[in-house]
Amino acid sequence: MPKQIQFKDIGKFMERIKSIRPDNIKNESRYEEVLDSIIHICATAFKSNPDRTTVSHKPDDLFGTSLCLEIITNVVVFEDMKELCAALSKVHPGTFEICAMADDGVPNGKVSIGIVFEDVYDLAPPRK
Repeated sequence: MPKQIQFKDIGKFMERIKSIRPDNIKNESRYEEVLDSIIHICATAFKSNPDRTTVSHKPDDLFGTSLCLEIITNVVVFEDMKELCAALSKVHPGTFEICAMADDGVPNGKVSIGIVFEDVYDLAPPRK
């Protein structure tokens, strides 16, 4: 599995996402709406707490059809509910979860926001 890179800047993160654009995009409009959703959700997280927010992504290792995103921060404030709802509506089909984080079972004050955008890529070919 490729190393997961964490970014502290949304611009650099989006450059990375676009630079590793795979050839197996299932639906171009779905891919673009996912990128738009990522920009809105991540921008809000970075705006809420720019010094303590990181974002990373990883490929879907099971079937290869999803784009997985993780935001780690200690606070995020969503002020515009219509914008948030519009961004989250693009997650379907997929999942959105928020989990408290801990170090050795002790809460560390951070939360992980995990988002899986399903049905983005064609099924990955079998591994050899």
